[in-house]
Amino acid sequence: MSDWQRVVEEHSRPILGIALRILGRVHDAEDVSQDVFCEAFRLHQRGKVSDLPGILRRLATLRSLDRLRSLRPSEPISEELM
Repeated sequence: MSDWQRVVEEHSRPILGIALRILGRVHDAEDVSQDVFCEAFRLHQRGKVSDLPGILRRLATLRSLDRLRSLRPSEPISEELM
């Protein structure tokens, strides 16, 4: 088992939990979790990660909020408001 596989095994449940609490849907939370680990892996390869658990939690929160915003229906701005 590689070091990165161990990281994923160790942190996958908490990261999924963060995403699930924010998004409320398992499918979206799983997608976000996968995105988080991919992004963290790229950062790790560049040597820019000093606190891996911290960056994983932060990325999970930020990417979940991004997903939540993208799922929210938007309405065009009324001419009266301009």
